[in-house]
Amino acid sequence: MSKRSRPVFASIVVVMTVAAGVGCKGKASEAGDGGAAAVTSVSAAAAPPAAADSEKPIVPNWMKDFPKKSVKAKVGDTVWAMVPSTYASDADVGRLGVYKVDAINGDVASVSNTKGKKFDVPGLFVIPVGDASKLKAGEAVVIADGFGWGPAIVTKADKGNVITRVFLSDDTAKDVPAVAATPIPKGSVDKPFALVHYEKFGHQYNGYLVAIDGKKAWVVEHGMGGVTVVNVTDAKMKSEPWVTTKERKVGDKVVIFGGMGATDGAIEKVIDPKGYWTVSFSGTKMSAAFDQVVDKI
Repeated sequence: MSKRSRPVFASIVVVMTVAAGVGCKGKASEAGDGGAAAVTSVSAAAAPPAAADSEKPIVPNWMKDFPKKSVKAKVGDTVWAMVPSTYASDADVGRLGVYKVDAINGDVASVSNTKGKKFDVPGLFVIPVGDASKLKAGEAVVIADGFGWGPAIVTKADKGNVITRVFLSDDTAKDVPAVAATPIPKGSVDKPFALVHYEKFGHQYNGYLVAIDGKKAWVVEHGMGGVTVVNVTDAKMKSEPWVTTKERKVGDKVVIFGGMGATDGAIEKVIDPKGYWTVSFSGTKMSAAFDQVVDKI
């Protein structure tokens, strides 16, 4: 299967550390069964020089100031987790993927991936996958499928066996089994994988919420593929209740999210009616899935 592609706009965002593969919707990860995510911050200072590469995880800046939270999972569960890179050169890179919980010690979960790599993850960054038997055809979800993670549409759900439509980098779509599938909550600013938007550098950006605590939120940002630490109040973070898999037609006016934030554009071609299009903006064309294309802000 081809890897899914998250189109990337040219970006002025200051990235503290950029991981290999940033910009892919389905990103292979040396850390887990999921994708690499570079860490950015609205008010981030330059990162200190990295030490030599190490086989042990480096404690990144995004994991140095966060609240303690109990692990909402039990031993043996499959969960999403954000883990630090094992390479010092990627010290501030977060890697989102699917793991198995091996042990729980207070507010920290010990998790491992299918390759046997183990990580200790604070409860704040551990997200239950959820009950696959409750998923319904047509539902918008975030999935892991062995190549990474990204948005998809459930096409079949039968007693926990889930088939999803994924969107590929060659501008096609394909139905594949999901290793893990978690619904994208609508109209929420406090649930994991909710799509939210916020202000940064005078523009509107959006992404998937990983965790939130009061005024501080950790968001996997569109376009950059990185974890942005957002001040909820200052950045005026809001939910995206318009998350939809509605059919769009050529010529429809839309708003497109990417590395330069939101921009006005139009549908140029319908790649897949379930939520994948070629869009145009400012003389540029790119492919975009339903989590990047909205009617208005």
